[in-house]
Amino acid sequence: MAMFSTTYILMFAATMVVLVLGVLMISFREIKKRSYYLLLTVSFGVTRILSIVYLYGFAGSAGTSDLTNIFGYQAEQVLGGGIPYLTFESHYSPYFPYLLSLPYALYSQPVSLLSVFVVFDLLTMIVAGLYVRETWNEEASFKFCWIYSFIPFTWLFITYWNQDEVVAAFFIVLSLRFVTRDKEMKAAATMAVGFLLTKFLIAVFFIPLFLMMKKPIRNGLAAIGLVLLGYLPFLIVGANILMPITAEVGYHAVGSNPWVLMEAFGVDFPMQLPHVVVLASLLVLACIYMLSDKLHNLRPEATIVLFSLVYMLMGKKSFSFYVPFFLVFLIIVFMRFCAKNQNRSLLVAGFLAYLVSFSFLYQSVIVFKSMQTLTVDWIISSMVYVVALTSQVLLIWLLVRESQHNSQFHYWRLDSFIKNLRSAETHEP
Repeated sequence: MAMFSTTYILMFAATMVVLVLGVLMISFREIKKRSYYLLLTVSFGVTRILSIVYLYGFAGSAGTSDLTNIFGYQAEQVLGGGIPYLTFESHYSPYFPYLLSLPYALYSQPVSLLSVFVVFDLLTMIVAGLYVRETWNEEASFKFCWIYSFIPFTWLFITYWNQDEVVAAFFIVLSLRFVTRDKEMKAAATMAVGFLLTKFLIAVFFIPLFLMMKKPIRNGLAAIGLVLLGYLPFLIVGANILMPITAEVGYHAVGSNPWVLMEAFGVDFPMQLPHVVVLASLLVLACIYMLSDKLHNLRPEATIVLFSLVYMLMGKKSFSFYVPFFLVFLIIVFMRFCAKNQNRSLLVAGFLAYLVSFSFLYQSVIVFKSMQTLTVDWIISSMVYVVALTSQVLLIWLLVRESQHNSQFHYWRLDSFIKNLRSAETHEP
């Protein structure tokens, strides 16, 4: 499958046109529920199901190497009695291959695995739509579902690029909905299941969710306990459960982060350094967040986007494919800004620059690796990085501006926690 074939460009452009026309022409306030759900079902089916039928049926696509050599291979190994981390290599969470094996057992072709991603894509849209309706209104929920259904960075990453991030996105969105409804133990259990079913990276996006809880320590310990319980069978048989972490450390940098340019210009640094830096950055942000009145005014979805942007800036792997981890929340933030009619042109520019730069960056890095002798390629790669960096910084700035509006949502605060401890000590008999 070519990186950016004519088919890909046409599919991308067509859905963007339909997305924009729908937002401009459909009266989401007046549309009847039955008509809307019918329209949305057809739209979702066309973008996901029919595109899969066309690409893998009529166009004869075999899928990406991820689909055939990674997902298909792992499903085959599990169905043959293999155990992740023991009898075959896996860089995913332990139960991810078992999830993939379900459709593969019915139809042993790699394309069947896409059904898992499409189902989770639908569930993500439904849960996120409910979240928008509960925290905003039904009209906004309708508009969100329309945007999510057509924005190319959701369905093309599944049908064309065969990426799995939407599975993790579902667990992040569902956990947030539980948190905002004061069902924190359910949120902790959901995060534990999500960690066991997807990839270790999902833990980064759970950090802000725990900070939003009233009892983050208790719920964090509960989630860790469930994760350890899930790993117990693999520990008993002697599987190397740290395999995904050791593999991650050994990867070369890719994406819109400083490590890509440092490697390109021949700057040597320890392979562990980027991971230390990104963890330190997230820890510092978490501390600032717990102590800051300003950041505590961020709405829940904006908080997740803020932490996600910091990770994408500093992480050694900031694939364009990682955008679906937090794309739901990026769309909601975008919609809220536009609803206020403040800095609309600036936000639209930042939003589009952010998404487009990541998709273009994925290709430019590959070109960069194969054309290092050409000066123009160094210039192009540097320019792409600057665009991605600028758009991310722009969105972070917009989020800070957004924090001026009270979210009216309870957050756990470090200073309040310390004050309560001191108060308890003072009142002891």
